[in-house]
Amino acid sequence: MKGRVILFLFLLATSCGSSSDVTGELVLNGGATETEGLTVTATLTGSSEKDNITAYILSESSEVPTLDSSLWISVDPANPVTVESSFNLSPAVGNHIIYAWLKDAQGNISDEITASITVQSPPGGITGAITINSGATYTSTREVSLVLSGLSEGSITGYLVSEDKNAPGVNAGGWVSASYSPSPSPSPIKGEGIKKNPSESPPPLWGRIKGEGVASTSGFSKTLSYTLSATDGLKTVYLHLKDSDGRRSSSSATITLDTTPPQGTLLIDGGNKLTLESDADVSESVTVTDNTGIIAYLFSTDATPPSVSSSSWVAVTSTSSLTQSQNTTLSSPMKGKKTLYVHLKDKANNIQTLSDEIEVLRILTSSAGDSIGQYTSIVVNSSGSPFISLYRVNAGDLLYSYLDNNGQLSGNPVDTTGDVGAGTSIAIDSNGKLHIAYRDTTNSTLKYATNKSGSWVPETVKVGGVDEAGGVFPSIAVDASGTVHISHNASNRIKYVTGASGNWNSQIILDNGGLFGQFNSLALDNNNKIHISGFSDGLYHASNSSGSWQSELVSSNAGGGGLFVSSVNSIYIAFVATGGSLKLATNKGTGWSTEMVDTTVNNGWSKGRADSKGFVHIVYYDSTNKDLKHATNLTGSWVTMTLDSTGDVGNYCDIAIDLNDRLHISYYDATNGDLKYATTAD
Repeated sequence: MKGRVILFLFLLATSCGSSSDVTGELVLNGGATETEGLTVTATLTGSSEKDNITAYILSESSEVPTLDSSLWISVDPANPVTVESSFNLSPAVGNHIIYAWLKDAQGNISDEITASITVQSPPGGITGAITINSGATYTSTREVSLVLSGLSEGSITGYLVSEDKNAPGVNAGGWVSASYSPSPSPSPIKGEGIKKNPSESPPPLWGRIKGEGVASTSGFSKTLSYTLSATDGLKTVYLHLKDSDGRRSSSSATITLDTTPPQGTLLIDGGNKLTLESDADVSESVTVTDNTGIIAYLFSTDATPPSVSSSSWVAVTSTSSLTQSQNTTLSSPMKGKKTLYVHLKDKANNIQTLSDEIEVLRILTSSAGDSIGQYTSIVVNSSGSPFISLYRVNAGDLLYSYLDNNGQLSGNPVDTTGDVGAGTSIAIDSNGKLHIAYRDTTNSTLKYATNKSGSWVPETVKVGGVDEAGGVFPSIAVDASGTVHISHNASNRIKYVTGASGNWNSQIILDNGGLFGQFNSLALDNNNKIHISGFSDGLYHASNSSGSWQSELVSSNAGGGGLFVSSVNSIYIAFVATGGSLKLATNKGTGWSTEMVDTTVNNGWSKGRADSKGFVHIVYYDSTNKDLKHATNLTGSWVTMTLDSTGDVGNYCDIAIDLNDRLHISYYDATNGDLKYATTAD
């Protein structure tokens, strides 16, 4: 039977956008009027007055799609766009009307676009067609939906779906019966095997004219799920059919399996992990790659990505490598952690969400204006509250500072007898009690104070009834049993003191005949073993971790530094090398190694800590520019930034990290003679 092409163009209003903005044309088999097979080539062209065309639908149903319909098939964004796709007709001889819709990036949907073609008798007496995921080119999951159809001059009696192109013999095993038998729900196909879904009605019959008589043609249709073989790549799925007259046919469809979403990084402010409370404007930059091609992205403050068909996606021409950036204003209030996201979508509709965090640094000042804030040392308790020991220059007093109920810095004297506190170190024990080691400049001795009794009790450290001389730049730690450990400089040697009130012991730890400078630092590892650093002609490390005290040269041509221990017992020392530059020494590998942190530092004070994930944070004083700076390797490489540059700020800095990995920094404002405290805590 001959037929003719009938091309329809209906203008129907939809609620999904301005339909007049998107128009198109549909052509089947290059404009042919007839086809003997069930598979046709649909060429769909279109354009939008608003934005790129991003998706299309082909269907034999005239039902107008919604904006979030699962039937939309993504295409490379373009305007105008041309889509050429295979389309499988329903199994019926006669005229078929195909409906199409186009959608642009702003969510505008075209009116329905139609074309028709007439199906003649099947070639060879039997033909079939298979569609995967409505004709999609890519899939992100192995589970796909198949629509099977077939026509035969006899009765279709069996079918087989497989990734094997070879059909079994008519009488071989493996065929699935095409007969109708009710079932409550469809069953999925697993691997190469097949389970039929007999929940549809019996296949209809269509008549056709043949010569002078009438012959019946049997139609077969089925929708079922299928599990593609495991590896990513192009998949070909075959539909094999057989009929009652022993005829067989095979047809196929392809789809590319891509289970890997886009991979890359999002960086805020180029990797800086801190921004000042006064600086809410940050930059975001994403660099990402993908196997099949990235077709859309979306910067967001929401961790949940939009749906695949959402109009909020920013469409891009498909690319295997994408770099995008934008400026963002962080939300108020400006404190704590801020997390930003970018969502990415590829051709297979894999969605990836990348994120980065930046912490807002708030700066508080004591505003005491009494030359307080030199020689600061800081600790935090289990609740994240800071405690700072410091020196008041004008009166020569040891003070400690804390945050009051209004969140402001307050302070109290600890010791006011003589000139005390020009060199302090504070520690906190497991009960939250504080311990301070400090210098008595008047008597050139080491002093110690604790508030274990509920109030501060200072004392001069006595060993064997004799005042412990020295006390220069002391460093203190308290172990799990409450035992106090102190290192200090005495007569150009590094001494170690331990014990408790009235029962102190001391010994010389570092003495190589040279002049050990003022800087020394003490920390305990997870086994309560002691580690001490000091410098004379180079930077040295001493420890009793082997059972007896051993010392070693860490780096020649180095000044003093702050020693600290990571959660996995790696030892670090942050120091300013002779002649300038901030470096970090560590023994986490084989022996000691050093790495460059900041080459712009000429000289200055530096202290460091490791967070719970092992990343290092160093605060230091840039004596050239008189600024407080911060360095971290959170991104895998060192990122440095200036934290405070208002006047001469940053000397005598120290850092503590709480249980939530929030930073707490104490330092001196020399311009105003004040203690300053900076934190990323809420």
